[in-house]
Amino acid sequence: MTVLLSALLTSLPVAALCWLAGALFDRNADRFAITARVREGVWSGLLALPVFHVAAVVAGAKLLPAWLKAPSIAWTPIAPLAAGPAPAPASETAAPSLALPWPAIALAVMALGALVSLGLLALRHVRLARLTYRARPCGRSDLIAAVASRAASMGIKTPAVLTCPELTSPRLAGLLRPALLLPDDLARLPAEELALICGHELAHLKQRDNLRLAIEDVLLALFWFNPVMPAIRGRLAAAREEGRDDLALAGVAPESRRRYAETLVQTLRLGAGPEPHAAFIGAGRSIAAMRLNAILKPRPPMSPRVAITTLLTAAALSLVVAAGSGALAMVVAPPGTATPLSGASTPPAERAGGGVSFRADEAVEQRDGPMLFKGAVEVRLDRVTGDPTEDARLAGVTFLIDGAPAPAGFDPATLPPERIERVELVEGSTNSGQPTYQVDIILGTGTKTPSVRARSSYHMRNGPRERYADADAVAYQGYCASDEPGPVGFCAGVLFGLSDKSGACVPEETDDKLLVDKTLPVIAAGSPKAGEPMRDFATRSLRTAFPCPA
Repeated sequence: MTVLLSALLTSLPVAALCWLAGALFDRNADRFAITARVREGVWSGLLALPVFHVAAVVAGAKLLPAWLKAPSIAWTPIAPLAAGPAPAPASETAAPSLALPWPAIALAVMALGALVSLGLLALRHVRLARLTYRARPCGRSDLIAAVASRAASMGIKTPAVLTCPELTSPRLAGLLRPALLLPDDLARLPAEELALICGHELAHLKQRDNLRLAIEDVLLALFWFNPVMPAIRGRLAAAREEGRDDLALAGVAPESRRRYAETLVQTLRLGAGPEPHAAFIGAGRSIAAMRLNAILKPRPPMSPRVAITTLLTAAALSLVVAAGSGALAMVVAPPGTATPLSGASTPPAERAGGGVSFRADEAVEQRDGPMLFKGAVEVRLDRVTGDPTEDARLAGVTFLIDGAPAPAGFDPATLPPERIERVELVEGSTNSGQPTYQVDIILGTGTKTPSVRARSSYHMRNGPRERYADADAVAYQGYCASDEPGPVGFCAGVLFGLSDKSGACVPEETDDKLLVDKTLPVIAAGSPKAGEPMRDFATRSLRTAFPCPA
């Protein structure tokens, strides 16, 4: 599964957590006298958290330091053999895989849905622009004067006041030059009542809600697959409307509040739709009741204690989401790679072939220099004839040690990784076009201490196995618990050798690391007897770690 798909899918539980936190917050709004402006800010943050989660996972997967990611230790074949086994007949080749690329299909569906949603959003704005174009200027001078006076008191520019017979509720239209659109039915109300309604729309204009709503619409279109985000946006819209009521009714007498509430009810009866652009949104009876209650009984100022508690709670929720995003980024991030040297690109991808191969902590392909392998470097030359010199000739490989030709019969597998500081690879070709490879092994202490696993892997293949061959089960248990590369390598080597003949049911997809990691705890918890053959103890441990179904 790709990083982006993982981030998008996990935005669903993040959004659900945000909605639950916001619902609990709303439930206690009256109890703690939490103002509509604070609720609006909380719901705005909750709507942004899923988006932040996706951005954090995608960016974190790319920017996390290499030491926070899974280690990049894999064989990279470089030179193909000049001669090798003949390809299998066509009848013996494996059938092509019919597995569907589900991550790519899922991302394609999400992208297609986002394009459709953005297209529908564009159509909505086109229809609103047409309504604005067909709207007529309001001919009531008293209303225009009241709107101008109210706009001046709010410190904003007076918008154009237009009437439109096709609207059922007042609204602002336009991003660059907003206009105030009024339904014809409301335009006939007394100027005093209309001034309060227009004051609410001017409050939207003062807070730049036309721009905020456009951004929210785009976010919902991009996250069309997340059913929780529209629910969060609905709660945000309700809190926003209450906040604009507070701003429009600041300093207004109770009698004017009552008339404003009556106008709200009248507007709802006219059939206001659920779109958040409307001043009076039809978002359900409960939300409308909350808004009417807030208009008639304004809340007192929120206490500093409640404000601090709200801030701390929001910060805690943000930290929880950030921690989850960081953890997911670490899991889905590509394997850790070295920070490229100056003028370097990312390590090359693994390629099919044989010849000479490398395993290293760092692989850097420079533009103007040899390819570098650094860290716990191991070099492997494929065995074809059994003679390292002949094998190197067939592969077109020339080995150097510290810049000087390697001695005859040199086998790079005899060098432990802690002896190698770096390996420099230079590719070339003969006059006939045959590729050649110069491998210069620079000896030293290494740029970093090889891991116990890397050294154990070396000792498992090249270490003096006869040193441990006569051990009994008790000694073998001690080797497996050791921190030394040699004993650990021998312990792992015994498990590898017995894995297919122990009678244990080891799944085919089990790699060497998983085989050892699952068996070592069983070995540590076992009770071997003195003199018991270590092969019997290892076999019993493998059967316990990988039991067969009954």
